Amino acid sequence: MKRFFGDILTRYQREVSPRKRGARWESRRLDLLLKDPLAGVELAAINGTHVASWRDRRLQTVSAASVLREWNLLSAATNHARVEWGWVESNPFALVRRPAPPAHRERVITTSELAALEAAVRQHPERTLWPRVLGAVRWAIETGMRAGEVVGLTWDDLDLDARVARLDREIRVNGRTVYATKNGRRREVPLSAGAVGIARETATTLDGEVWGVKPVFGLTSGQLDSGWRSLCDAAGVKGCHFHDTRHTAITRLAKKLHVLELARMVGITDLKILGIYYNESAAEIAKKL
Repeated sequence: MKRFFGDILTRYQREVSPRKRGARWESRRLDLLLKDPLAGVELAAINGTHVASWRDRRLQTVSAASVLREWNLLSAATNHARVEWGWVESNPFALVRRPAPPAHRERVITTSELAALEAAVRQHPERTLWPRVLGAVRWAIETGMRAGEVVGLTWDDLDLDARVARLDREIRVNGRTVYATKNGRRREVPLSAGAVGIARETATTLDGEVWGVKPVFGLTSGQLDSGWRSLCDAAGVKGCHFHDTRHTAITRLAKKLHVLELARMVGITDLKILGIYYNESAAEIAKKL
């Protein structure tokens, strides 16, 4: 019986992907990869040349970072087929040079850019989504919380008197109970006076009962993404991603907190990763010497 590389992807998508936290992304990505010529290669013949051709095709349409994410997925599926199903004897992805990883971003949001974003919100009152997006941006800069955590934040998660956001809400993911954070672990985020002020300001703009499981900023991930891009365009803020709020937050908070306190606050366990997010300029560091 002939098997093709696409058979690995189809079975992996059906049996393995649903058990993962990133099941939705992984399934959609596998659907895309199944359309690539690599999926039609017979397993008995697949080798590093096929992988290299796939890599070069993908690099013509997507970034190296995207190719690396897909590479990890395809390699994991191939290893699973090798170990668990006995479909292949070796993993051709281990034989080929991976794309060079992109340089990490060092972008922070400046005070003048924040002012431009606020001005754009005032100038366009008809864009009712923008005030909530701006509130989410300001909150992320104050707390270092990720976009998914900001969107999922509910009023029940906040204790404004204790100045703590407790990210310990349990959710069901693929039949498992995990916490509603990126890595599935519970954590508490200390809140600055500025963050408390943003929460109270947000509460006064909402109609009806704000407490309970109602999202603090009333945004979906899609609304945050599209609203952020349109707001930046209107404000003339170029080359800025929402995730840059995390770089901004960690760079600011590093001036106030010990490194271990900072790591705990922003939910990072590897201090090397924390260093990637710290983007203070050499000129600012020199002022401390």
